[in-house]
Amino acid sequence: MISTRPRGRASEFFDRSAQDDLLQLRNDLMTVYREFSAEDPRLFPLRYARTVPRRARTTRSSPRPDAEGSRHAAVPPPPDTAEPQVPVLLIPDGPARASVLPYDVLRRSMAGRGLDVLMMEHRGVGLSRLDAEGEDLPLSAMSLREVIGDLVAVLDHARVERAAVVGSGYGAYLAQALAVLHPERVHSLVLDSPLTSARDEAIAQEALRGLYWEGTDPATATTARTLRRLAREGTVDAPGPGPWCWQSTSTADRRRCATSSTCWPWGVGI
Repeated sequence: MISTRPRGRASEFFDRSAQDDLLQLRNDLMTVYREFSAEDPRLFPLRYARTVPRRARTTRSSPRPDAEGSRHAAVPPPPDTAEPQVPVLLIPDGPARASVLPYDVLRRSMAGRGLDVLMMEHRGVGLSRLDAEGEDLPLSAMSLREVIGDLVAVLDHARVERAAVVGSGYGAYLAQALAVLHPERVHSLVLDSPLTSARDEAIAQEALRGLYWEGTDPATATTARTLRRLAREGTVDAPGPGPWCWQSTSTADRRRCATSSTCWPWGVGI
C-alpha cells in the first residue's frame, strides 16, 4: 500500500533512513551528538568525515623470501607526499552547501599525499540537516558560536589537539573565529577569500563598480563605456543593490534599485 501522507522537504532529499544506510556503507563518516544551542538541550547528529593517509602499499618482490624472510617490499610514496604533521581541518564555503559528499575526491587526494583530513558537515545542511526525529533543525539552532562549538566538538571526538585549519569563503570566516576563540586548537591557518569585516561586501562592490561602471582602470575602461551605453539604451537593466544605490540621495533611485528585476552583483546603478 502506498502512503498518501505528504512527505516533508527533508524526506524528499535525504531522509534519516537514507543517512543511516550511507553511514553503514562508509567507514570514514563519523557522528557527534550536539545540542541545538546553549538554551535548547535537544540533540542532533552532527556528521563529519575523516580520511586518513593511505598506508604504503606492498608488492611481491620475488617468488622467494628475501634475506629478512619477507616476500614483500614497500612501494615508495610519491615524491610530493607530505611528511606527517598535524591533521588538516577543511572548512569549505557555505553554509548552504554540503561538505562531506561533494568534497570526497578532494579529501582522498589529500590523504593520498600523506595528509590526515577532517571535514565537518555544517549544521542544518546535508548529513547534519536533521534532528533526532528526522525534522529540519530550527532556525534558533543556527548561530556562529554554536557552529564554532561544532568544530571544537569534531576535533575532540577525533582526538585532535591541534589542526592546520583551511577555510574558504564562509569557511574562512569560521576558521578565523575558531582561531580567536580557541587558539590552542589551531596549529596554522590557510584562508581563501575570507570575510574580515562587515564592510567586506561593500568594499568589493565599490571596487567592481569602479572597474566596470566608472572605468577607473584603463584595462576595463572600454567595457565600462559599453556597459553605460547599453544601460542608457535600455538593453541592460543596470540598477541593482549595492553601495551606490543605497547611498544615493534620490528617493526615486532607491525605489528603482529596490524594485529592479535584475540584480547586478556589483550594484553599479545608473
